[in-house]
Amino acid sequence: MNKELAFERIEKLKYIEKELIESVESMVEDYVFDFKKTLIGCKVKCWDHTIREWFSTIILDVKVSRTAIGNLVNGECFVYTEYNNGTRNLSRGWHKLEDVEFIE
Repeated sequence: MNKELAFERIEKLKYIEKELIESVESMVEDYVFDFKKTLIGCKVKCWDHTIREWFSTIILDVKVSRTAIGNLVNGECFVYTEYNNGTRNLSRGWHKLEDVEFIE
């Protein structure tokens, strides 16, 4: 082994690592997309911490939280819903998945 060959191999390793990371990131994005797709439209009951009541609604959107370093899924998930918070006007907001019960 000589120095030139060693540098060629380290460059090849860097390339392989980059390709693997991009492939895994793409796979995770596909799984996140499928996960979101399965939740959107589900009928749920959400706990409203302000009025301290459950309300029934439908999930409109889903946000899967990521870590700041590495952009990894951190286990937190939020659902976006529309609800009536005791007034005639509909409100929209994000709720932690832990504050959600699925109706069906």
